[in-house]
Amino acid sequence: MHYAMQLAIRLIWIALTAFNTFAIVYFVIGVTAGFHRSIFTQGPSGVLTAFIILPLVVLLTTFSIVKQVQCWHTGQFISWEAIICILIAVLLASMMPGAVNPRGWLYDFVSSSKLETSQDRRYEFQFEIVNGNQRNSSDRIFLRDISTGEEIYIALDVERDYFDGDLLFNGSTMMESSNDSGKYIARVIPSKHATWEQEVAFEIDISNRTSRRLTP
Repeated sequence: MHYAMQLAIRLIWIALTAFNTFAIVYFVIGVTAGFHRSIFTQGPSGVLTAFIILPLVVLLTTFSIVKQVQCWHTGQFISWEAIICILIAVLLASMMPGAVNPRGWLYDFVSSSKLETSQDRRYEFQFEIVNGNQRNSSDRIFLRDISTGEEIYIALDVERDYFDGDLLFNGSTMMESSNDSGKYIARVIPSKHATWEQEVAFEIDISNRTSRRLTP
């Protein structure tokens, strides 16, 4: 085989091996959102890819590397077994990015209650759960000053057992001014269909951008 062709095949093998390595790393980090969520929350495609396609890609890529290194040690330029294995691995690896859900990883996944207006008509507000069911999840309240259009996010001190999507989507919300200037009481009131039966209330200090859970 002509040297130029041998070199081209060798470079192609290196490029395909690098592609497979990137696909493996991308899938593992992406499907787990940087190890913040379980693979089992990603649906059938994520689970099947993790337990069938991913191991095959790893095994074929590893076998290809081993065969190619052995080939070099024996003074040969290219191993056709390594080429065939890496091509099969590339075909499988090309399916892996499609099984990655970028929500909660490349950008936040936000679940929210219905946008409501405070009783004094000064603010629009909604409760939000960011990246729910992940270890890096957080809760906040979104406020928009109706007169100025200013948007404010204030973190909420919440225990997940007391505040979840079921409560948000099957309940009502309200926000009323308190006796302290610049402070409001925001409430999530469960409906008869919600699994959680107790009202959740927070004191919202808009001036200092802080909150305090009042109940439960």
